[in-house]
Amino acid sequence: MNDTKLKPCPFCGSDDVHFRIYRNEKYEEVGAQIECYDCLTIFVQAEATNRDELAQAWNRRNKIDNTSEHETKVECRKVSNELNRINFENLEEVTEI
Repeated sequence: MNDTKLKPCPFCGSDDVHFRIYRNEKYEEVGAQIECYDCLTIFVQAEATNRDELAQAWNRRNKIDNTSEHETKVECRKVSNELNRINFENLEEVTEI
């Protein structure tokens, strides 16, 4: 078992991030992802072949131009909010029967 520690979420800064193994029986696939339980970010890295590689990809951080870490987090949060808005708008209305 690997003990690679995950960095906080790059979008909201939460430490509530976790590895999750999933199985898609329809397509006979098994995969892994990292989820932030606060802002609901889901991170999947197709090239990762094990938990350590997935953690390394999640932990990689890039600064935007010469901005500060705080400014980078603000920009990441804006992107996350916009993606959540788009996803919410694309949900179909559910009616109770």
